[in-house]
Amino acid sequence: MNNSLESILALLNGQTVDFTTIQPDNLLSTANSHRLTNHVYRKLLTASSTPTELIQKFKLEVRQNQHRALLQLQSLLALQQLLQRHNIPALFLKGLLLSQQLYGDISLRQVRDIDLLVAKDTVMSVDKLLRDHGYQPFEHELNQKYLTPLLFTYKDTAYLDPTHNTIIELHWYLDNPYTFNVPFTQLWQDRRIMQLSNHDFNTLSAEDEWLYLCNHGSRHAWFRLHWLYDIAQHPQALATPKKSLQEKAKQYGVNKHLDLAFFMLKNYFPKVCPPDHPIKNRPSQFMQTTVLRQIELCHAPLENSNVSTTLNFDQLRYVVFSYLIYRGLRNKWYTLSNQVRLKYFAQWMERGLPSNLFFLCYFKVVAYALYRPLTKIYNFLKIKNKN
Repeated sequence: MNNSLESILALLNGQTVDFTTIQPDNLLSTANSHRLTNHVYRKLLTASSTPTELIQKFKLEVRQNQHRALLQLQSLLALQQLLQRHNIPALFLKGLLLSQQLYGDISLRQVRDIDLLVAKDTVMSVDKLLRDHGYQPFEHELNQKYLTPLLFTYKDTAYLDPTHNTIIELHWYLDNPYTFNVPFTQLWQDRRIMQLSNHDFNTLSAEDEWLYLCNHGSRHAWFRLHWLYDIAQHPQALATPKKSLQEKAKQYGVNKHLDLAFFMLKNYFPKVCPPDHPIKNRPSQFMQTTVLRQIELCHAPLENSNVSTTLNFDQLRYVVFSYLIYRGLRNKWYTLSNQVRLKYFAQWMERGLPSNLFFLCYFKVVAYALYRPLTKIYNFLKIKNKN
């Protein structure tokens, strides 16, 4: 672990930091990579003997983050009012609402976009509504002709709010068709209502939100530590996990994600999750190594030769990790074949091929699943030999 990351973790855990060993630019860059800049700035203000230069560097970045948060708030309020006027049920995920809930300040979480979840049968209605009101498709466009395979292939799509320069992510799955595939009606029935700027927002229940955050971070191998810091500050983290929570995690297919989250909390935020905290199934050594490596790579300079020679191997390691983190063969198959489906589905639509024949792409998935690991190993050995 690099010195900057160690210093950030020490600050967040309330420990003393030796500022004489810290390079301000590296500390700021690492904090930005993990989206912890605003949290670190708060800690720097209360720490003893913090250099003025360090405070000033963080202050400028924090002001920019606050400005972006205000723009996102305007976009969030406009989106909520639009959906409410047309009686479309939607659950808002993470973002400014989570920042307000956990920290009492919408600007503390460095939020990239606005996420909302809708029922699958309302996706096309929401898509039309957003387009009619000036939102521009940011990624793949929804297509009625290919709707069934499209909804199975993707879990979300994105739009740009040109007025506030904000990205809107429209979800119909929280993860994929097999993991966290909880009926929207159930999530809606268990929802909470939060207030922000005198507006009511529907969000996931406390337990569902906790499991969703654990699932989201674990699925990405926790390469950004702000995900872990969020669940460390979440009210659900302050209590010993109840049996019902473990059972719900198993029901949703995210029990491995939950165990990995607690393992990470033990290692990085021990005050929240002490060493004697029970973990039902300890993650394998391979999964532990992968997570630690992903965190290091989050701020690894690509021009570093040691990093570039191992980059392909780390990508392969992450593919294997993605396979292991999910439970059940359907989940594992979906995860492995996902990149291939995403690659071929756009071409399938562009060429106007029949949607009911899209299953033929799965024959390519079989070949690709065998071919991709071999190419990764070959590229890794080739680059290593050159150096």
